[in-house]
Amino acid sequence: MKNKKINSGRNKILTIVMIILAVLLAGFIILIGVHNYMNRGKTFVDGLIITDVEIKKEGKFYDFTATVTADETKTVKSIDVIFYDKNNNKIIKVNNIVNRNLKKNDEFKINAKTDLNIEEAEKIEYKVN
Repeated sequence: MKNKKINSGRNKILTIVMIILAVLLAGFIILIGVHNYMNRGKTFVDGLIITDVEIKKEGKFYDFTATVTADETKTVKSIDVIFYDKNNNKIIKVNNIVNRNLKKNDEFKINAKTDLNIEEAEKIEYKVN
């Protein structure tokens, strides 16, 4: 009879521990989801946050614009923007001259104009110089 009480107590403790672990895991998964949701549309690169990326066709040309926000104090000479197609082939690399000493939260726009179809880009990379 004593063994049944001990096993019953252990089972209750094990059940409580499993419930606590399940709640912690669910909370962690929700936290990751919220983080991903809050950062959607943002690209973090070398102390900068790039948002509001827009590509639109204007006549024979394609215009690219984006907002850049400093996430830290830094000097930026230029930002290369590299567009890749669905096969990971480089479409074009454009260089945006910046020449700024940025403080955290400073914001500016970068842009490019090309006659190559960057609307079909599957991936955009940024290199801060």
